[in-house]
Amino acid sequence: MNLSVLLGKRALGALLAGFLMLQGCAVGPKADVLKYSSHDLGVLCFGGVSKVRLTYGGAPHKLLNGKGDAAPQKTLADATRIPGFLYGTYDTFVGPIDMQWRSRDGSELSHAVDLNKEIAGRHIPYDHPERVYAAKPFVGKPVIIVEFDDRTVKVYLAATLQVIPLDAAKPTLDHVQSRTLVFSRTL
Repeated sequence: MNLSVLLGKRALGALLAGFLMLQGCAVGPKADVLKYSSHDLGVLCFGGVSKVRLTYGGAPHKLLNGKGDAAPQKTLADATRIPGFLYGTYDTFVGPIDMQWRSRDGSELSHAVDLNKEIAGRHIPYDHPERVYAAKPFVGKPVIIVEFDDRTVKVYLAATLQVIPLDAAKPTLDHVQSRTLVFSRTL
């Protein structure tokens, strides 16, 4: 085999390996890419709730505790919102979320949610895991969002994912929002 053919094969092999790594194909199973071991916690309140108390991982949080405090009505823009203020980073999952709140009619409500039972595995659901940038799949940390709306409590799992663009000529990664309802209960 002549030297130019040998060098050409090696260069082609290196180019192919680099392409596969850029595409995330050479870095283990895709399920592991979307796995997370810690998350942030966010709370959203709507529908006139007040006196919200939440304990997670031993940390108590209080919202809307002042006299006359009540949450606004939920808008269409709120349906996909991630809280601007987060309550810190927690190991996934550090115990139940214990919640108490007052509904619009003044009823004192309480509930507990065990995320280990509600969220199967510790993976972010995404329809195209083959596009996820394996070297750094997340922008920030995944967020557990607890939403109170009058007599209903919902829990969402949200994350911003970095994905390889469909247009191979695009020099930057795309950011995709993932938001999945994992629990809902009306009391």
